[in-house]
Amino acid sequence: RERERERERESNISSKMGSAHEGTIDSVGISEDSATISYTKLIISFILIFSVYHYYTNIYCYFKRRGIRAPRPYPLVGNLVTVFFSDRMKLEREWSQRYGKLYGNFYGTRPKIIVNDAEILRQVCIKDFDSAPNHAASELLNHYQKNALFFTQDDHWKRLRALQSPTFTSGKIKRMFRLLDKCADDLVLCFSEHLDNDKQQLEKA
Repeated sequence: RERERERERESNISSKMGSAHEGTIDSVGISEDSATISYTKLIISFILIFSVYHYYTNIYCYFKRRGIRAPRPYPLVGNLVTVFFSDRMKLEREWSQRYGKLYGNFYGTRPKIIVNDAEILRQVCIKDFDSAPNHAASELLNHYQKNALFFTQDDHWKRLRALQSPTFTSGKIKRMFRLLDKCADDLVLCFSEHLDNDKQQLEKA
């Protein structure tokens, strides 16, 4: 009987050791799986961050690659924050003095070129007008404003320009000169009256 009891004890001990060993193996397997998942997540996160960084860096190097000076943009918004929270005229004057008469900025991720040089404007708007027909159009414009010649684009712009070009021949402009001259005089007179009224109000105050 004592031998049987010893055998039972030995079998119980061996079974306990076996179950403990299996538990250790299972826990090691689970920890290895969790570590693999963590590394995978880390690698995917790194790839995503690098891709986003590379994408926006590539966009915001647009002017640098072309040798055009530009204020430093912020991620995602570009220079919109600076434009919205500053005096527009003062800001553009400051940028023009700092970056020259031709410089760039970003509306979000969209590059914009600002031209403050009369010769370049004459070249673009008169001599090479067909090379740059599109102008920036705001989403706030209504249907009629978007169909104005200045804001239309591509084929629609070409069609409208072809329709309107005969109206602005040199002969017709000469015939309209007197009317334009009268309108200019009326405008100057209107400004003068407003200035006189403002002066009188200031003197009374």
